[in-house]
Amino acid sequence: MDVTVATLVHHVDQVYLHIDLDALDPSIAPGIVDAPVPQGLSLAQLDEMLDAVTGTLALRAVALTTYTPSRDVDGATHATALHILGRIADHYAAGRRR
Repeated sequence: MDVTVATLVHHVDQVYLHIDLDALDPSIAPGIVDAPVPQGLSLAQLDEMLDAVTGTLALRAVALTTYTPSRDVDGATHATALHILGRIADHYAAGRRR
């Protein structure tokens, strides 16, 4: 991931970050549009990617997609989505303080 982000830095100043919740493991995001597929990204893997992108590149826009509340019986997907948005907001706030 670091190599990919380092390469992007030489070509762009800002990025559009699109996160499909269906790329995540069903244990942390079962409430998605399609049937969940096992062995998706873990929260730690997603956090690593978010840190690499938001720590290096400016975000122009962010989309967090495929959430289906009626399928999110235990609220795990909602909690994961809030976690993702919180990390993005934390990185944005840290950048604004610099």
